Amino acid sequence: MPMNLPRSLCAAVFAAAVGSAPLCTPVMAQEAHEWDMVTNMARNSYLGKIAMQFAEDVKMATGGTVELEFHEDGEMVPVPEILNAVSTGAVPAAFTWLGFFGGTVPVGKYFAGTPFGPSTEILVSWMWSGGGLAILNKGVEPLGVRVLPCNPMPREGGGYFNKEIDSLDDFDGMKIRMGGWGGEVLQKLGASVISIPGSEIYLALERGRIDATEYSSPLVDESQGYYKLVKYYYFPGWHQSTTWNSFVVNKGYWDQLTEDQRQQIELACRVTVQRSMSDIVPLQIDALERMKADGDFEVREFPEDLIRELYGVWQTVLEENRKQHPLIDEAHQSLQAHIARMEPWFELQTMPAGLN
Repeated sequence: MPMNLPRSLCAAVFAAAVGSAPLCTPVMAQEAHEWDMVTNMARNSYLGKIAMQFAEDVKMATGGTVELEFHEDGEMVPVPEILNAVSTGAVPAAFTWLGFFGGTVPVGKYFAGTPFGPSTEILVSWMWSGGGLAILNKGVEPLGVRVLPCNPMPREGGGYFNKEIDSLDDFDGMKIRMGGWGGEVLQKLGASVISIPGSEIYLALERGRIDATEYSSPLVDESQGYYKLVKYYYFPGWHQSTTWNSFVVNKGYWDQLTEDQRQQIELACRVTVQRSMSDIVPLQIDALERMKADGDFEVREFPEDLIRELYGVWQTVLEENRKQHPLIDEAHQSLQAHIARMEPWFELQTMPAGLN
């Protein structure tokens, strides 16, 4: 049998493969663990369903010895307190977006969704095979947590607005909900950037506390209904290329697991990565079409000159963060080196334009 196949899955895999009785060593008894898993996600949203499916995959992979109880946005822990709750052991685990906690873990911003970043394919490769995961866990190590990035989300929508966006001046004075580094870019342009969890955005937009918002992509945003309150939905999502939702676990709890259980949870995480990459993009247009049928808004594209100007502001923000936080600089250099390794292959495989 393959050396890296978890023993708890061995019997089932071989039985399915050869249609016969299990051929592997019997599974050793493992202590059972039932953990609360808090999230920033609504149960009825696509992200909530991803997190709940991850919990099911963990249960299956571990043979039921590790069970994660899903808790939606604000149900058990307020979103801003999620990381601290896991760090202190108040809750064992979370499935969340690290961009909420950039003040505590600055390098987490680099993994939360970097403006003008590379493709999801490149980001996944760097994370799991190019050194990204080690750098991320170096950043959270002082907090006593372990992070497994499980849910890569491709480039987001550019945001929901009630006025046309034609120049950088249009952001001046705007009250906008925007997470991560995109918010830092808009602050430099005079915007008032407000960080609130997804569950509070609709009411804030409806009551005029904010003028505009971004959250995720059509597949995720559809259930939140922001599109019902605005005139324009802009693309592309310059502010976040691939963004990660991650399984975050208290190290004390993690250390209680056997090596097999830890590998099984990682296996469930990798399955979630694969599911995310295969499922999400084909479903985006379907969601956008349903939103257009249900709302009264226009889909717009940011002007190309505006995107180029935003890129220039982003370069300033990035350099400031690299100088202030050595681990962000390390992550940036590591990613750029990984991109350089991959580019020759992509160049060799480039087909003439216009071919399917």
